[in-house]
Parts: sequence; structure tokens; C-alpha cells
Amino acid sequence: MTEDKPFPNAHVFVVDKNTFTVHSKFQFCGVVNPSGVGQKYGVYTDLMNLRKGDLVFFYQRYSSKEKESNGFHGVYEVDGDPFFDSSNITDQATSKTVKGKCVCGYVFSPKRANQFSPAKCLNCNRVINFPILPNRVKIKVKDFFEKSVQDDYAYVDHTNYGVLWTMLFRKTTGAGRARSIMHILPEETEKLIRLIKRENSNQTSTLTTQTYTPNNPQLITLNINDFANAQGKLSPESVFHAWIMQNIDKNVSVLKDVIGPLNELEYFGAWVPYNLATKTVDILCLHKRDGARFKATVIELKIDKINNKSISQVNGYVPWIAQLVTENAEPEINSIEIQPVVVGIDKTSNITLPNAKTIPLKYFSNSLSGNRTNKQITINKPVLLGYKFNSTNNTIEFRTL
Repeated sequence: MTEDKPFPNAHVFVVDKNTFTVHSKFQFCGVVNPSGVGQKYGVYTDLMNLRKGDLVFFYQRYSSKEKESNGFHGVYEVDGDPFFDSSNITDQATSKTVKGKCVCGYVFSPKRANQFSPAKCLNCNRVINFPILPNRVKIKVKDFFEKSVQDDYAYVDHTNYGVLWTMLFRKTTGAGRARSIMHILPEETEKLIRLIKRENSNQTSTLTTQTYTPNNPQLITLNINDFANAQGKLSPESVFHAWIMQNIDKNVSVLKDVIGPLNELEYFGAWVPYNLATKTVDILCLHKRDGARFKATVIELKIDKINNKSISQVNGYVPWIAQLVTENAEPEINSIEIQPVVVGIDKTSNITLPNAKTIPLKYFSNSLSGNRTNKQITINKPVLLGYKFNSTNNTIEFRTL
């Protein structure tokens, strides 16, 4: 029997002044459809992070023509599984459209020759000045608030406690590296809701919606058999990543031992940023027991053998992850375990694992209490898992190394 998570994950979908109205009114989220395998499965990794009932916010990019609606909008929730639909959806009242394809019928995202060049269709070479968004998921309104929260209030104004750290890190992302979906921490979710409620004087509004019926929708599936060799090794890594995000809470043998009891799984997210250089953790899981976060699991994925460089890499995350997952959490965290995990096809023979250790960290907390506190960070010995694709049952199997 599947155990319920104690709190839904939350995600921010990036939109612009044209697509926000359509997404909101027709109650769906649309994301890009890259033509390259690595990039496509990178999008699938984000989509496979979604679960029905998860919370959704929209972030509307800045536009000087529609200043009043820039920023964060909410609150919606995921209402189904991701699917593919290339139909164009138009709001007749505003003539704004979310496109699912080029006018030539090509469904893949346009590309630029360089950051200064216009985006062009890879099929007909037309200049395209709109996003093509055929990868979609249905949503529904949970609590609709008319006014959005501007960037200044979200990121700079500290009259409300807490910091939107992972989203602030995303603001430093360079051209071409931005993502359509951001998976945010529970404390960031709570802050966004507080800010939205404050901006709207805690008053919800009614959103007039229209029915969106997809035209021949196709559920998004992961055909990983096409990316495995005879030894069960997968390539590219994003295929592996997408499969794990789809199955992280499905009690997969061996993998479930590092994920832990699902009723303690507070959060899981892919490519979680942890510093201003936009470095990311492949997978971050947070664990909660008796109302308090007690553990963070940091998972690094390797399609090849795990070596000492892999261990150094995941250990390098620890000081930053320890701060990221404790600084704004409520109730305030005084001690936490960090569990490094590395997954690869196998391990090298000369690998050396550091022993567990406990270190004190002292820094100013932006928590509600606002106190300067000592935090005990226990860094557990890294866990190594081997993986192999099994073509007989089209799944990935794991073993402890």
C-alpha cells in the first residue's frame, strides 16, 4: 500500500505576458519540446517530478507593458499526468495563444544560432517569436488570488521572514540555461503563499475558466530501452534522471532504502540549485518526522562507474545543502543528518569512502525566531548504489555496492 506524503511538492511554471492568461484560464501548464534527446529528457525529468495534488504557481516574466501582472501568481494544483498535445489554445477575449506547433506543423522548439540571433523553426526556417509548448499537464484552481507578487517583494523585501533561496539562485541563470519548471522547497512554498495572501489582503477571487479538451493527447512515457546498451548502461544521463524522478516514490527495491518511508518524505526535487553559480544537486530529498525535518538526502547520478572524484563531488555539496535546508525551515532545525548517495553502473576498485562525522555550523538564521544558533550537522558515510537497465521488464534495477 502506498503511503501518502505529509505535504505536496510545489512547482513554479515560467510564463510570459501572452501565455499566462491562457494557461490560467484554460487550466493547464505547457512547457517546451526540445528536439535533442538530452534536452528532451531534461524536460521530462522536470515533468516526472509532478504528482497529482502538487501545488503550482506561475511566474510571469517582467514586461514593461503589463507591469501589474508580472511576478508570482497562485495558487493552483496539478490535476493529472503530463501529456503531449500540439493544438494551439486561444483565449478569444484577449486573442492570446499558447502554441503547440509552428505554422508548418513542426512540434519541436525553435533554436537560435547564437544568443543574438532570432529563434527559427528547425523544419521551415521561419523566425518564431513565441514559445512552442506541447508538453502539458492539467491544473485546477486551489485558491485564486487576483494580484501577483512582484519580484521586489518576493526577493528583496524582508518584512516577511524567510528567503526564496532556490528561486533567487535561478535569477542568476545565464542565457539558454533557464528552465520552464522550478521545484521549490517547502519553506519557499509557505513564503510564497504568505506573500500572495498579504498582497491580496487574504482575499481570494473567482477565476472564470474555460474547458480545455486536448486534441488526441498522448501520455508522456519514458522509452528508456532505446538508450541502454547490452550491459544495461544508460545514456544520456537525463534519461536515467527522468526515470528516477518518475519512480522515486514507487517503492523500487534498494532505491526505496535511501528514500526512506514515504510518510516521512517531505520533499523531492530534481536539479536543485544551492549557490549563486547555479550549481545544482541532481536529486534532493527532505525527510520529516514528528513535525520536524531531520534529514536531507543528496543524490548524485553517474551513468558510468563511481570513482573518488564522484565522492568528492557529492561531499562538496554538503556545507551548502546543510545551510539551504536548515536556514528557513520551521520549526527551526538545530540538528540534521545529511546522507550523500551516489548511483552509477558500478564502482572503481580503488574507491575510498569518508567516515561519518558531525560538525557544528553557526550562522544567522532567517527563521521566524531570528536567533543566531549552533546547528549540529551529521554527515553520514556515502551510500553507493549500482544500477542496470532490465530490458525484460523495462525497468531499472539497483544494488548496494
